[in-house]
Amino acid sequence: MKEGDSVNLTCINRCDGDGLSSAFLWFKNEEPNTSVSVRPSAEVDAGSNITLICTSKANPPVETYTWFKMNDHNIINIGKEAELHFRKILHHDGGQYFCMASNKHGSQKSSLVTLKIKGKFIKMLLVV
Repeated sequence: MKEGDSVNLTCINRCDGDGLSSAFLWFKNEEPNTSVSVRPSAEVDAGSNITLICTSKANPPVETYTWFKMNDHNIINIGKEAELHFRKILHHDGGQYFCMASNKHGSQKSSLVTLKIKGKFIKMLLVV
């Protein structure tokens, strides 16, 4: 949006029952307005070239992007760019990913994206 645009802002206040905390959600055209997203979320062929892209509507703009992969109950830091490239994706690259976008006001993480790798996994045993 730019200066002079007309906007409608709706604030929803939801309390957790103990009166100590609340959450605020902002909507744009009746849709939740989140500032960090990842695309694509897909099932991809093993061996293909794929790029996950982290985007943000932050103001001021994002200074740092960080990529993470969920590995069982561990979170692994795997990159520091807006785009995460897989030149030849393999079965072990499958799993859940998310990115974090940060600027001088703080940081926000995206929702989880699940990459499913399809295709045959060939295991060869050579006996000499």
